[in-house]
Amino acid sequence: MAELVLDLASKLTEKLGSLAYEEICLAWGVKTDLTKLAGTMSTIESALKHAEEKQAHNTKLRNWLQQLKEVFRDAEDVLDEFECEALKRQVVKHITALGERYVVSFAL
Repeated sequence: MAELVLDLASKLTEKLGSLAYEEICLAWGVKTDLTKLAGTMSTIESALKHAEEKQAHNTKLRNWLQQLKEVFRDAEDVLDEFECEALKRQVVKHITALGERYVVSFAL
């Protein structure tokens, strides 16, 4: 189970470090918040590596890892929604720019 949780944590950390998120963060002014979140995720990943070794003999730890897995899935959903919204805004901006060029060239 810890491996699955560790995979989720790694996936989230990777997403937070991607170029797309860098651009989104700069555009929306949330760079500091997501940088802090990425740092927290790195710390959690380190703890998960240790927990992976211990969870076989510890029911409380297994339960905690299950709860953490759910939190990571929720966080991934939020990041996906964040990315979708940013992509929608880029498309609208691009279409608007194309429309303005089309209107200008049509008017000439």
